Amino acid sequence: MKPADVIITLAATFVALAACASSPKGGDETLLSLRSLDQRVAAVGWRLATANADLCPDTKPLTGLTLHEAAQYGGASRAEAVRRFGLTDAPAIQAIAPGSPAEAAGLRVDDIVTAADGQDLRNHTPSPTPTFDHLAKVWRQIDAAAADGEVVLDVRRADSRMRVVLRPVRGCAYLVQVRPSGEANAWADGRSVTVSSAAVRYLARDEDLALIMGHELAHNLLRHPVAISRSQEREADRVGIYLAARAGYDVSGAADFWRRFARDNSSMRLGFIGHPGASARAKAAAKTVAEIEALRTAGAPLIP
Repeated sequence: MKPADVIITLAATFVALAACASSPKGGDETLLSLRSLDQRVAAVGWRLATANADLCPDTKPLTGLTLHEAAQYGGASRAEAVRRFGLTDAPAIQAIAPGSPAEAAGLRVDDIVTAADGQDLRNHTPSPTPTFDHLAKVWRQIDAAAADGEVVLDVRRADSRMRVVLRPVRGCAYLVQVRPSGEANAWADGRSVTVSSAAVRYLARDEDLALIMGHELAHNLLRHPVAISRSQEREADRVGIYLAARAGYDVSGAADFWRRFARDNSSMRLGFIGHPGASARAKAAAKTVAEIEALRTAGAPLIP
């Protein structure tokens, strides 16, 4: 799912927390649960990406859409997804970020998107095995259509057909996504920020989810290499708190988050190769929060 040689990750940090992140079981319940996680991550990712566009070296027009299609599901899950979400031969809307162009345009979850600026988005040769290849192509087509500041989507909603105009907003050009996994982790690869479903469940508060997603976004915008050091992890922690604060999240509990983490995961209180320990991260987080509060008091911009 994630080649080891292209990942900057918190996986070793979170792996012991899988037991804390209980996962619902069975059919529609699992698919609906995953959708709720997608919606949370889409919302947090949208705020982080748009609030920090001026800090990101790579930006692009963003719509606030999260799409999925039948081809990404395997085995019985594909049949369940087709039945539950009405998936056909084209991608459907899985989540819409609040305050995004997609929401403003009146799009809804489960709308089927068949074309972007007249370019066909349907999957005419679906793979029998799970793959994201076609969905990646769809995103390239939508990005190309949005490059001029506007994208026209052809949409099916039940028996209705409509044409919807989106006016994207510039933001950080990193795909944000949830991957189903019982192992609680998060990672960045220079092109995306990915959070496992177990990690999203563990990070029950959006403020904590924003800290972890901000940390991974920081790795991307700082262009950290694959082989990371503790100093780079500390840098991503610090910058990630700034990114979350700039996105409007309350970061005053950042130090408490790492203290809770240490309590939940006592075996990793001292850290591991490439990462500081939870206690050190809590102290550093408190210092960073104090920096941010001082800047706010002075009326200065939050620039890490």
